[in-house]
Amino acid sequence: MPILAGYGPITPATARAIAAGGIWRRLVTDPLSETVLDLGHTRYRPTQELADHVVARDRTCVRPGCSCPAGGCQLDHNVPWVDAPDGSEEPGDPAGGRTAADNLSPLCGRDHNVKTHGDFEVEQTEPGVFEWTTPAGLRYRRERDETTTFLGHIINGTLHPPLPPDAPPPF
Repeated sequence: MPILAGYGPITPATARAIAAGGIWRRLVTDPLSETVLDLGHTRYRPTQELADHVVARDRTCVRPGCSCPAGGCQLDHNVPWVDAPDGSEEPGDPAGGRTAADNLSPLCGRDHNVKTHGDFEVEQTEPGVFEWTTPAGLRYRRERDETTTFLGHIINGTLHPPLPPDAPPPF
């Protein structure tokens, strides 16, 4: 028999009626720590557990070369979360980014503005690994160990890797 928290046992028919008229939220949790890792599109602000997870995972601002501690950073949705038409946080637009560990990153105030207003693109290719594309098309990867790798130059949508150091000049 189903149990309603704060009330007690209820009939299956009552449980179905409550469920049919309710608002359901999808939460993905880590099976070991039970930390919420994904709130889907239902909530813009991460839970404290999710925020703590992202800060612990990334340790610093995720812009290559920035050493600002993650605890003092703003959490940014890599794929922007889109507000609901009425301005509330719910339900959010499914076309926007999720509030999830694999779509959140700590950015210091300066770098958050650079990403949001400076035409920089950031992609989290795997948890804790971020690829940045500058407005000029230069692409960099920020690794989990906070090192930076230059990946090349994007020209007409195609990534051209850097030439090896011993390559002859291109002219």
